[in-house]
Order: sequence, then C-alpha cells, then structure tokens
Amino acid sequence: MNDLNDVYRSAYRRGHSTETALLRVHSDIAEALDEGSMTALIMLDLSEAFDGIDHPILQKRLECFFGIKKNTSPGVGLLFCVPQGFVLRPTNYCMHTKPIGEITKRYNIKYHL
Repeated sequence: MNDLNDVYRSAYRRGHSTETALLRVHSDIAEALDEGSMTALIMLDLSEAFDGIDHPILQKRLECFFGIKKNTSPGVGLLFCVPQGFVLRPTNYCMHTKPIGEITKRYNIKYHL
C-alpha cells in the first residue's frame, strides 16, 4: 500500500503539530519572498470534509492510489457523507486527502497539509 503520510503533512504524525505546520509555512513564505518569488497563501478548511464525501469518487481514489479493489460491504443507501456516529480514523482522513499533495506536487507548488 502507498505511504499515507505525505512528507508535508503535520496531522497524525508523531513530533508534528500545528506549531510545526506554522513554522514550515512561515519558512516557505519567507524563503520565497527572499528569492523574489510570487507568494500566495491558500487555506482550505477540511474540518467538515467527510460531510460531502462522494462514495463513487472515494472508491475510485482507493483503487487508483492505494490498489484497493472494488469490494464492498452490503449497502446502507448513502450516496454522500458518512453514517451518523461514524468515527473516521486518521488513516481514512489521509486516504481522502492524498490527492491534494499529489496535485500540488505536479505543479511544483510548495504546500503543507
């Protein structure tokens, strides 16, 4: 299975925190400004990310990024979101957000998750 811990992810990693994330972002911005590069800070709030999960997209992502074949449990009739009371583990969150890092790398953009 592919590595879920993106090198620029602070969440769910030992020795990483919001403080280390802020230090990394500040360092990247300061370095870019020193080099005279254009700099923009874009922040995404993914705290409610699982309220809008599209199940077919998630299944495709699991297959493409992680090699998990399309084997499903008996259906519960949801097309979006997760069942009420469902607790998502860090692994699920990392799998869901994996494409963000992949897309930014493709365009040679510095990022931090």
